[in-house]
Amino acid sequence: MEPQTFEDYANSILFQCVKVMSVKKNDYAENNNRYSNFEESAKIAGINPEQSIIVLMGVKLARLRQLTVNNKEVKNESIDDSILDLINYALILGGFKKQLQ
Repeated sequence: MEPQTFEDYANSILFQCVKVMSVKKNDYAENNNRYSNFEESAKIAGINPEQSIIVLMGVKLARLRQLTVNNKEVKNESIDDSILDLINYALILGGFKKQLQ
């Protein structure tokens, strides 16, 4: 991929990521706390919120492995959707760590 083409791709993906996060935060966030769902799931699992986010990243990585390495047929969520989710989880993890500082 040419550098400019890759930059265009990256910008497009990041724009989609922000769009998806903006929509999903209304479904998952409580009291305007973007991280409330991760904090609650961490309490339920007896882990910290960072670990909760990392577990979700692991689920996406495992799914991507099944679809790409094992050539499993995509039936619902596309590979691109899983990649967007993985990027978003990384951004959420970074944002959570930043707000703790």
